[in-house]
Amino acid sequence: MRVDYFPLLVSPGEDEPAHALLRRLARRNGIDNRGVMTELTGLSASRLRRGDGVEKLAHLLNCNPDVLSHSTAQSIVKGIVSLRGEPLRLADDLLQKERRVCPVCISEGAYQRFWFELSFVSTCPKHRVALVDACSCGKPLSWDDVNIEKCSHCEDGSVYRLTPLTPHEDVLMMNRWALGRLGVGRTVSIPILDSMPLWIALNVVSRVGVVAIKGYTFWRGVDGYDTPAHEIRAAGFRILQSGRLDQLLDEVYGQYLAEKTKNYAETYRTIYGFFGEWFKVWYNSKYFVEGARPFADIVIANAARKKVVDLEMKKTTRHAKRTSSAVGRSGRGRASARDVAPAC
Repeated sequence: MRVDYFPLLVSPGEDEPAHALLRRLARRNGIDNRGVMTELTGLSASRLRRGDGVEKLAHLLNCNPDVLSHSTAQSIVKGIVSLRGEPLRLADDLLQKERRVCPVCISEGAYQRFWFELSFVSTCPKHRVALVDACSCGKPLSWDDVNIEKCSHCEDGSVYRLTPLTPHEDVLMMNRWALGRLGVGRTVSIPILDSMPLWIALNVVSRVGVVAIKGYTFWRGVDGYDTPAHEIRAAGFRILQSGRLDQLLDEVYGQYLAEKTKNYAETYRTIYGFFGEWFKVWYNSKYFVEGARPFADIVIANAARKKVVDLEMKKTTRHAKRTSSAVGRSGRGRASARDVAPAC
């Protein structure tokens, strides 16, 4: 590692991930080529995104490696990382190519925050503005940009010139809750979600959101509808926060009754659509965790009132405890891919 090439060092900012810090070091020393930076340091942004090389970067910058690790995802198994104690899906929960910023945040400190890169966060709850992914010239921001506030395609563009968009309050609240789980801002307690690992809670929120907006329908993934994903998550979060899951399931059942053309056997799949099928598979799988029991109890009780009791739903408490031990609330420790990767 050629330390003499870096006469100007940088210090990590609050919530700054290691890969962004490496790029900031390069910019400060006039290096705008990623390949050159990798050759000089032996470090790459792609590996730093998974926590590989954090100690080496800390040594180069003469800073505490724990400070860098705190805001940097750490690889657990293939495709799964741990971020501040919460397991997340590398491909689904963390943006890899897109770059987004909060213009107000970077005006206060010109560096990237790790949460700008979370796919399930679309706003800055602190400043109550939407994150932006394009320069004032209209070109998308990317990781090839030299300056954090503009793209590499224009001379004088800047995200500071953009008119800040004010998100819907529900979206802000959902983002505030998710970020609070990761130690950013104020913690928002949602009892039905608090004991679930974050990646499971996000999956639950997304499924409930699709039911709330689309009703009795098919699952296409949270990004597969004409409604933006952040609005779907916000809708699901609002239902769970307000304690209206039971009411929502009654509404879906009413839609099923109104639209059915044949006398089907009533099962979780038939009365709740995709949601019922997903729930049954998840509840009986190794991915179900005991922290999701309050949510599951509401679904099971709602179905029981409609005289629906699938034999498969009779899960034993012992099985639930055994399968939940792989990934606890904190997500700390190592586990196999099957233990932490989402099943449904």
